[in-house]
Formats: sequence, structure tokens, C-alpha cells
Amino acid sequence: VTWSGESPLNFSDEAERARMNHAIAAVRAQLGRRYPVLLADRTVEDAEPLIVHNPAHRNEVLGEVAMASPGHLENAVSLAAKAQPDWASRPVSERAACLRRAASLIRTRRYELAAWEILEVGKTWREADADIVETIDYLEYYSQRMIELAEGQPLPQLPGERNTYHYIPRGVAVVIAPWNFPAAILTGMASAALVSGNAVLLKPAEQSSMIAVQLAQILREAGVTSALLHGGTST
Repeated sequence: VTWSGESPLNFSDEAERARMNHAIAAVRAQLGRRYPVLLADRTVEDAEPLIVHNPAHRNEVLGEVAMASPGHLENAVSLAAKAQPDWASRPVSERAACLRRAASLIRTRRYELAAWEILEVGKTWREADADIVETIDYLEYYSQRMIELAEGQPLPQLPGERNTYHYIPRGVAVVIAPWNFPAAILTGMASAALVSGNAVLLKPAEQSSMIAVQLAQILREAGVTSALLHGGTST
């Protein structure tokens, strides 16, 4: 499967502007919710809350994000380590398919996710859309690249030897992402680790926690098992 890169939206088009305005209004209708820590197959609500404000309008409260404690993190590492060997044993094609499904889900929610970036981290319309475009491209790129890498690398074959070169998973990866590219950098690092057969703990920047929760949920919906992918802003 190949892809040629996602195209940015053209906001000189009145219809595109209308879609984005509609998405922003739809996201504003969801404000005030509480977003839990994602810990395996359960969510952690009873944790210290982080109140999220619109950085462009500080009096606008977007919602609350539950903060993971050291105890939550230790539990997440343990659960991820136990789930990782099964994930690593799955065919590369299966893991890559999860990334491609996630890319497809993000395409369907493109305006909505861009709207969240506009409200949560103060991105302009073009910047927010560009970050979502890059997020999709990362998912497609790493899925395609891992399928290529799974074939191994050619090595010199000396008399009496059969030499092979293959890439293997390493275990549990921790993704500590910044806020300035809240979807692309977080998803790019997570998708590279996941498609390689590793488990992932997501630690987004506090400024982009709500976006991170939604991206983690998308990856889970795409087929990444809950015990393999944990997400939450830590204290």
C-alpha cells in the first residue's frame, strides 16, 4: 500500500471555511467535559484535575483532564510490559493495518481535530490543519516503512554462514510530546513504536492533553489493544 501525502485544506474556498466554522462550533458544544487517564481497559477519573483554558481567551474553560499519579504510572508500565510480547508476536501487516485504520479515522474527523487544536493550543486554522495532515502522513509513512523493514536487510553470505538482519521490538516506549505540534509529534512517535511491536505510554504536554486523549482513543479504536497503549498527563 502506498500513499502520496495528504493535501492541506484550501481556506480560500468558502465551503472549507464553512466546514471549519461548523467544526469549531461543534467542539465548543462539547466544552466542560472531564477527560480521564487511560489505563489499560479502564479509565481513571478520581485523580487530580487539570483545568484546561483556551490560551487565546483565558476565561474560556475547555474542560478538565485527570492527572496520572506515580502509582498510575507504575501500574501502566507493568500492564504495558505484560501486553507487549503478544503484540510483538503479531504479523507486521496486522500492526501496520492498525496505523492505516487510525489514519482513516483521523481523515473523517479532520475538521474536528483541527478545531480542538485551535481552541486548546491557539493554533491558526492553517497551522491546525497542517498538524493534522502531518499526523495522517506519519501514520501512513510508518505503516509502509515497517512493512519494508520487516523484510530484513541483505548481508554478505560467507561460506558456511547464513546471515540475516532483522529488526525486533524492544519493549515499552515512553512518548513525552511537546505542545507545539500536539497531534503530529505525539502520534508520530507513538505510531513508530507501536508498528515496531512495542507498547507505548503517552505523556502529552499539559497544554495539549485533551487532544492527546482523543488521539489515544482513535488508536485504540483502530485496533491497538487497550493494555498496550496508556495515556495521561502526569503530575
